[in-house]
Amino acid sequence: MPYVSRDRDGNIESLCAEASAIASEYVSAHHLAVLDFIEGCSGGDQAVKLTLQDSDAGVARITEDLVHLLVQKNVILFTDLPDVVQTKLITRDKLRSQLSSSGPSLLSEDETI
Repeated sequence: MPYVSRDRDGNIESLCAEASAIASEYVSAHHLAVLDFIEGCSGGDQAVKLTLQDSDAGVARITEDLVHLLVQKNVILFTDLPDVVQTKLITRDKLRSQLSSSGPSLLSEDETI
């Protein structure tokens, strides 16, 4: 999300969750033109908050992947992270592994780091 339709001047006139005949151009939800459009709509503050909340999930995934990469390349030790962070990452890693068996795991077969 979102796919946009534009007016003759190139301004966004609508956002759609899926591509359609009238909205085939994909634009990042974080693009300034999209945020400006949302701000101009009624309830703009709420829409911006929802967009930020949506992007938080993406940033969290990026952070997890970055930690995995740094541990894998021995740039940092997983055990150097605070206990709370280790627990959260292990929990998310277990949940993600339940959804898909692909991808590296921070855990060994016996669930030790």
